[in-house]
Amino acid sequence: MKASNLNIKQVELSFGSLHTIVLGETGRGRNRTLVPADPTIKNGDRVNLATTKSGGVKVVKAENSSDDDYWLFVINTKIRYSRYNSYICDLPENAEVIAEGNFADGDAGRTSRSSHVLIKAKVGTLIEFVSGSTSSQGTIDRYIYVKEDGPIEIYQDEVSLLKDSI
Repeated sequence: MKASNLNIKQVELSFGSLHTIVLGETGRGRNRTLVPADPTIKNGDRVNLATTKSGGVKVVKAENSSDDDYWLFVINTKIRYSRYNSYICDLPENAEVIAEGNFADGDAGRTSRSSHVLIKAKVGTLIEFVSGSTSSQGTIDRYIYVKEDGPIEIYQDEVSLLKDSI
């Protein structure tokens, strides 16, 4: 599988520093998930998922991969706050969430939530984001399509043309 938009950062922890993919944020009503990752990984590099000693997931660079028709990437569904809004990422069967964190709005952290997810998806996958806002409940208005050369965000007016071509 190939990597895209992993945004690997060095994070300072109580026991030292660690290179990770940071998903979400810390605080009330929020959840931060740290996925260890090789700091030399760049967009387009081949990667594999491995298991940490404690049973978690980590991302390692690979010479070759049996999953070359898959991409591993991060989706951030955070949108501007407008009272109880959020996106729900609707994944088809040829995509899976590897790890997830979340953001929240407001000091109490319970006003609006949005996901920050590490996803493995096959080339040709169309991922839809369903709005969970009170004003547009269930509206699909954001899409990511996984192409041969990586995932891209596509516009709503292009979706029907894309669906006709695949």
